[in-house]
Amino acid sequence: MAKDVDNQKERASWASTLTEPKLADGTAISVEAFLGDWDAFAGKDMKIVLPDEKEDNTPEDKPSATTEFVLDTTKDLTAFAQGSKVDGDTEKAGTEDYFTLIYSAKSKVDGSNKTFDDGYEATQRVNFGGAITTEKNAIKFTTGNAATVKVWWVEGGDDNRQMTILNANGEEAASTNETLAKNATCISELELAEAGTYYLGGKENNNYIFKVVVTEAGGSSDKPQRADWASVAAPEITNIALNAEDAGKIDVTVRARKTDNRSEAFLCN
Repeated sequence: MAKDVDNQKERASWASTLTEPKLADGTAISVEAFLGDWDAFAGKDMKIVLPDEKEDNTPEDKPSATTEFVLDTTKDLTAFAQGSKVDGDTEKAGTEDYFTLIYSAKSKVDGSNKTFDDGYEATQRVNFGGAITTEKNAIKFTTGNAATVKVWWVEGGDDNRQMTILNANGEEAASTNETLAKNATCISELELAEAGTYYLGGKENNNYIFKVVVTEAGGSSDKPQRADWASVAAPEITNIALNAEDAGKIDVTVRARKTDNRSEAFLCN
């Protein structure tokens, strides 16, 4: 009988009408009622056969992603005069606060209009006031991978001062090798071969820093290689039974070996 349609007058006189989900003998209609003691899988080979060939899971050579962090002193810092800080005062700045500026009592952030060869224009600079150490006069940052450090800076004296990067132990990791007149603009790139914590600043004495960009090499996204099929144990059906809560479902229990070599049972219905 269709829902909400009474067609009983059209039915043959000998046709019975079900008013509840039961068989003629009163047994509730269910999978169990129809199957009875019949085991649909009795005498059948339920072994699952896996392919013999080895699947090629060699990772594809894809370009590594890169992550760029920028410190622009014109946009990211607020000016302050010399004497406003004490040795060791810090300030986080730049992309996601990636950089930590470590000031000294001689440090200041002041105005300075400069245009660099690549067209970058700045109106403010960091003037640390002295040579770099890991305790002061430095821009600190921590990389998760190898990285390239690009610095927009101005020569702070007439003694050919360089920019340098120290590692966490205070050892020189990379330095510029420029020949510059006092107040000359320069754009330098320095390479860091491994992840770590680093400090950027003037090597022999103070230089003026306008912008820093750290570009980290992307981490590997390669997945572990899948094991050869020959070394993977075939899953095994260990039990088939009617679902205890829903007679309309059949539970099939399969035991399979996971990739960490543990054997676990999985229930499918």
